[in-house]
Amino acid sequence: MKRTLVIVDMQRSFPTSLIPRVVEACTREVIKAKNRGDAILLVEYEEHGTTNKAITNPIRTYSKKLRVIKPCDDGSHFIREAIQAAGFPNKYLTFCGVNSECCIALTVEHTSILFPETKLVIVADAVNGSTIHNDYGATYKVDTYPHRKAVLAQIKQLPATITHVRQLTKVYGGDNK
Repeated sequence: MKRTLVIVDMQRSFPTSLIPRVVEACTREVIKAKNRGDAILLVEYEEHGTTNKAITNPIRTYSKKLRVIKPCDDGSHFIREAIQAAGFPNKYLTFCGVNSECCIALTVEHTSILFPETKLVIVADAVNGSTIHNDYGATYKVDTYPHRKAVLAQIKQLPATITHVRQLTKVYGGDNK
């Protein structure tokens, strides 16, 4: 066990956590981590429920996982406490989840300060940005090719390696795929 997978805010109360592409990619990463024997942290925003069952079902009985509850967008300090308390590895931390422009961005940025020797990885096809509000006050989910490009541009600014970029920038047929 050399790595820790960090799943951020994949709770059903966040609309972007319901996008099938993101759920499937996060589930894929959970299964890969379990098969390697890696640690898994399920970071959850307090009072927003638990992580999507599609993601947690494959690790229901897995012993190397922890739930981490955070009261704010930045989960880095809570991740550090959990890693230290459980003795989880911190040489490689891989991040998945939502929302790329706030919780993922703040958590990865501050984790890079708390663990300066750690290699941070963001799985690009397993993150997404937040919902968009139009001028009329309506909210809608955005999971289109231009939005994925914007998400990728935003996470490229973070102090982390980006993986699966090819999948993120591929043109998908239609919206919300």
